[in-house]
Amino acid sequence: MKRVYLVVAMLVASVVCVVAQEANGEADKPVVYIGSNSNNLVSSNNGRLAISLNGSTFEIGRQQSEQPQAADSGSTISTSEAYGIIADAVNNEPLSNKHRVYFGFMGIGAPNFNHFAAFEFGTNTLVGLDYSAYTPEEASQMMFNDAKAFNLVCNMATINVALNKSRSLAFSMAIGMMEDRYSFMDMYTLEYRDAMMRPVALGKGYSKSQLRASYVHIPMVLDWTIGRDAFVAAGVNLDILCGTQIFYKKPRTTISDTVTLNPVQVGATLRVGWKRLYGYANYSFVDMFKRGTGPGGKRLSAGVGIWF
Repeated sequence: MKRVYLVVAMLVASVVCVVAQEANGEADKPVVYIGSNSNNLVSSNNGRLAISLNGSTFEIGRQQSEQPQAADSGSTISTSEAYGIIADAVNNEPLSNKHRVYFGFMGIGAPNFNHFAAFEFGTNTLVGLDYSAYTPEEASQMMFNDAKAFNLVCNMATINVALNKSRSLAFSMAIGMMEDRYSFMDMYTLEYRDAMMRPVALGKGYSKSQLRASYVHIPMVLDWTIGRDAFVAAGVNLDILCGTQIFYKKPRTTISDTVTLNPVQVGATLRVGWKRLYGYANYSFVDMFKRGTGPGGKRLSAGVGIWF
């Protein structure tokens, strides 16, 4: 698991450096978007740049003190007036001719209708628990303490696709990492024995006994922005298991990849927010443990996200 985090950290650092270099190189370059397939930009008789819209030609660059020159080719306008004409032309273009697909990394480059926070913090639990394969004593020893459960998500890369002209409806997708932590109710841990996960007592003096699992996290949602501030998003999650850890202290012990969790989780996600704060809930349709190797139970997580 440490190797996974190291690779992710190196990827984050390299992409941030590339984005910063590109931003510095492009900061001083003027950009003009023309939302038409025709040749709008033409050269006027005096060498100035002119824009042709709806059969009329407008010269760009006249100072306020200059008077328009009568000419057959069109009229002369100021730069500020040209900006307004260009903006109106772009806004009236069909959505198919405008930029509607956005790629972001840790929030950089994402549009204002992106509602995937770089970080989400929450808690998790198992619902629909089934300990029928264990004795009552074993079942009590395998219980998790929901008050100490933890869910952390880092949405590194985002893709947002506007589905209508106002961008109030969009398809959004993120790719990142997720970690779940489950603390045992008592001083027990898990051990794979007799083809199943079994509870094992740690003895006196031990503390912070946990099960940890890390996933590649891919949420995909249909995002509806209500007005300017509120939004609702619903869709599915795909989680791919990267590794597991059994962890406890005194002495500090970490045992990797011995827990029989299902390698792929598929579930539903719901997000409701206002401005830059939202609450989320994720529910998995798949049992956390492989069938016949652990207790039955599906993951449910909930928390908050703050995007910048």
